[in-house]
Amino acid sequence: MKFVKVNKDTLRCLISEEEMTGFGIEVEELISNRDKAQDFLQMVLADAEEETGFRIDETSISVEATLLPGRGISLTISASNYSNDISDKLRRFHEAVKDYTKIQEEILHGQEPSEQTVNSMLIYTASSLEEMEKFSCLLQIEEVKSSLYKVENQHCYYLILEKEFNGDEMRQLGAVGLEFAKEMILDKNVKNYVQEHGTCIVGSQALELLNSL
Repeated sequence: MKFVKVNKDTLRCLISEEEMTGFGIEVEELISNRDKAQDFLQMVLADAEEETGFRIDETSISVEATLLPGRGISLTISASNYSNDISDKLRRFHEAVKDYTKIQEEILHGQEPSEQTVNSMLIYTASSLEEMEKFSCLLQIEEVKSSLYKVENQHCYYLILEKEFNGDEMRQLGAVGLEFAKEMILDKNVKNYVQEHGTCIVGSQALELLNSL
């Protein structure tokens, strides 16, 4: 997943088909599955803020998806509405393809490392402890700090994972979260809220405990 800042209000996210598959979402699901698409967009925005500092109010954004060569996807995310004029649409498509082609050429010529640290915190939510137990065994991640909380007024459980995740780890965790978790959250403000207002069930090694139940 690569980010190109168009201007202070607009960001372009370029995602290959392989990365989409790694995150557990198909191109068609961005159109047909609203919940999966929303979770995926939240993950994209969190990564964008982590890597570029780009932050935008999710309640007032415009998102334009463009299918790229090789079934990659370009998501152009902006705080303002897009023009529907055909010349503007063609210009945005041309810019997305140009950015995507440039990044693919850089990867081909080894101009960037294959592994990057993309995030340091991930939260899964579930409506019950039983639901959390069911998919926790799918989280094949080593040397991770994990804690489990319950927020009573939301009737929700929060599993907080903390580690300097690399790209492969985030793709595996993202795929599990999109498929099985109630929500997948990368916002550190949510972590702070849960730790302040929630009840701590397991303060450390929560993942190991869940897997042993």
